[in-house]
Amino acid sequence: MSKVWRRLQRVGKKAFKFRYTTYSHALEISCDSKWQPDKICLSWTRRGRKYSSKVGDLWFFVVDLNWLKFDGNGILLKLGQWEPGLNNLYEGVCRWDKSSDFIEFDATLYKNLNDNSYEEKEWCLLVESEEAKGKRRLLASAKLNLEQYANNLEAQYQIDVNNIQLKCESSKIKSASISFHLACQFIKEGKAT
Repeated sequence: MSKVWRRLQRVGKKAFKFRYTTYSHALEISCDSKWQPDKICLSWTRRGRKYSSKVGDLWFFVVDLNWLKFDGNGILLKLGQWEPGLNNLYEGVCRWDKSSDFIEFDATLYKNLNDNSYEEKEWCLLVESEEAKGKRRLLASAKLNLEQYANNLEAQYQIDVNNIQLKCESSKIKSASISFHLACQFIKEGKAT
């Protein structure tokens, strides 16, 4: 019944398909004194769809260079592990590499024929911790309206999204914020059926 209702709501509207790409993520987490994450993964979800980053391609930057292990070519060997900060052992910053890890997904936005703005389309950005056995646990989340980041049928549109405060979903997390680049590309236009 919900599919029928959604189709009835789209009568007299046009559909615009966009491809969203997020990359260069920077995540700041403040943890509880009893727990620290091992590996962290980001996911975008809406209803039954879920698009996730790779867990093993995380880069963590710390100030104390003694904690890092480099091979002879200067390549960082320790990937995907949580590294605490120096001032507070329970706060850390995680950074993903732009070239190796990005999240790409398509979203359809609807527009009235008389109106110039798109309807709201809310997606969830999830921060998950992956345990040694492979099970993922939700740490924090944020709801973002993709209609705000849609371009006006240009070739490509990029924006920096900075310091979005995440809602803590676990008692192990005190606070979390994320910054990333978001690229939006128009794909096609059609009837809303």
